[in-house]
Amino acid sequence: MIQLQLLDLAKKQFPLLNFNQQTDIIKAEKILKAEAKLNAAVKLNDVENLISFLKVYGEKFLPLLSDKNIGIIIKGQGDYIDVIPFNEETVSEEILEEFQQVFSANILAYLNQCIKKTSWNSLKTVFLHYHFLVSDSAREEIFGTLHAKNQAVISALHQNQYRKFIETNSYATAVAYYSMLGAIDSYDFDGDMMRLNNMIVEMQKSNRFIHLKSLGKILYAVTFFDAYHDNLKETLASNQDVAYSWMYPNSFSLNGKISWKSIVFIIITIIFCIAIIVIVPGGAGAAVALSIFVVRMILALKKK
Repeated sequence: MIQLQLLDLAKKQFPLLNFNQQTDIIKAEKILKAEAKLNAAVKLNDVENLISFLKVYGEKFLPLLSDKNIGIIIKGQGDYIDVIPFNEETVSEEILEEFQQVFSANILAYLNQCIKKTSWNSLKTVFLHYHFLVSDSAREEIFGTLHAKNQAVISALHQNQYRKFIETNSYATAVAYYSMLGAIDSYDFDGDMMRLNNMIVEMQKSNRFIHLKSLGKILYAVTFFDAYHDNLKETLASNQDVAYSWMYPNSFSLNGKISWKSIVFIIITIIFCIAIIVIVPGGAGAAVALSIFVVRMILALKKK
């Protein structure tokens, strides 16, 4: 990684250094090599790498490399990046294309590390806000990896190994993962999500040795995929409440509808409150307090 912060040391002595000029690059080299002898924090190897980079590319990549997120991406380690879009209009298209080519290996390494570290939001940020960094070949490789991960979930369902699979592959039940797929290219991943949804629903209907809670976790996460086609979008939206009820069969409905068990609970509570009023002297106050508690609990559950 090019250590751009070393340039600040050189500019302390010569603020007007122009790194498009070979003479100024030589000045910076002398300053930084002298600094390396006096300061253990300045590595001679870093100085040489920086000077070699400047001799080839000058200043044209410095606006890009000075961007916080791009600097992190170029390191290729999959570290978190903020959702801070880079204004690519400030850099010419030719420089953007050349930058992409020069750092293609670093950028691809970063994307692969995001997958390895399950950094789905950072991966999404690159494709949405730093798309100019991603070459066609890198996009194809990353999409191939994501399709393979989707197929792995489908295979685990088909082989009835999904309970063990989700224990060791957290992405299978991660809302952020499926949300990322829909954000970066909903059209490309629509087919995978349709197969996942249909397989889970069919397994539930067949009721063949299924673990409904585990299926619910997968299906619930899948419903956060922002589908390209309207029919799939509607299907996932309708299945979100279903998936939630599989995970929490005794809870209130996610979309504000109340399950029959909850209705029974409310009726019993009302009867109990009436009984307190009728049987217990001065029980009206206690009944009102209990009623308020129940109402608050219902509202809280419906907000979850």
